Amino acid sequence: ANGEGISVTEGVVSVDSESIKMVSSDGLRTVKYRVMRTDAAINHGNSGDLIIENGTFKANKVEDSMVYTTGDEIKWANLEYSLGQFSSVEQGLDFFKRDFIDGQTLSPEERVLFVKDPDGEYIATGALWNGYFEGKICQKLHWIAISDKCAGKGIAKAITSRLLKLYNDLGYSGFVYLVTGSRYYPAINIYRKFGFKEY
Repeated sequence: ANGEGISVTEGVVSVDSESIKMVSSDGLRTVKYRVMRTDAAINHGNSGDLIIENGTFKANKVEDSMVYTTGDEIKWANLEYSLGQFSSVEQGLDFFKRDFIDGQTLSPEERVLFVKDPDGEYIATGALWNGYFEGKICQKLHWIAISDKCAGKGIAKAITSRLLKLYNDLGYSGFVYLVTGSRYYPAINIYRKFGFKEY
């Protein structure tokens, strides 16, 4: 797909160019990518000028984030809809259920994170989830989204940092990736600072 890409952590290049095919969880969509694979430790970096305390934006660093609880899917769908990811909130809800709940062996209560502003509005989300690379399950940063009104406040950096910390805390090592598009240039710059590279 034009403008799409997969980024991986910086490290020793183990394969400089390979083609991968990814199939959606419902089996209806297939996308092919050319990637560079690296083998590296994960560096979750620092969080800049943000505190997330019990899932709420505060001030200078990432302390914590709020994990999914039943009912948060409506907050997720509203946020993603507000960013144009879905044509309706209902479509977002259906997607969340299909991608994060139905038939999953992973727990969204452990892996889907949220950030709220001081007024309690959900302003960011992201997940550490299973992805598939060359037919193997590996970890990916998934559905990272920040409210437009909070752009430029360090929240994307903070939630990316927290997801990579979760990756380490769960005992993973090596390969991790994310899928993004060229229209998300500010986010790509943030991912580069964490050592991710475009293929």
